[in-house]
Amino acid sequence: MAVEITEVQRELNGIEYLIEVEVYASLTDESFDHEFGTESAWGIEVDSIDISTVYDLEGNVITSRKIIQQLENILDIDDKEFEDLEFDFSE
Repeated sequence: MAVEITEVQRELNGIEYLIEVEVYASLTDESFDHEFGTESAWGIEVDSIDISTVYDLEGNVITSRKIIQQLENILDIDDKEFEDLEFDFSE
């Protein structure tokens, strides 16, 4: 498993927030057999995302659990911006 930290921006109730997100991913074996043998291939699957810090656009840290929970509800693990991250699986 690897983790990458990224920032995304989302709007909630007319207010823009900058969200620092920890994205966890694992390698998946996508190897397949064909008439010439086995083709080895690896893919990356995003397993989970966790909000680590939320800021308003003025740089203030948001600590309201209600706002953070609402932002968690609008973040989607399948968002393209999480799939496009480069993960380091070397460790």
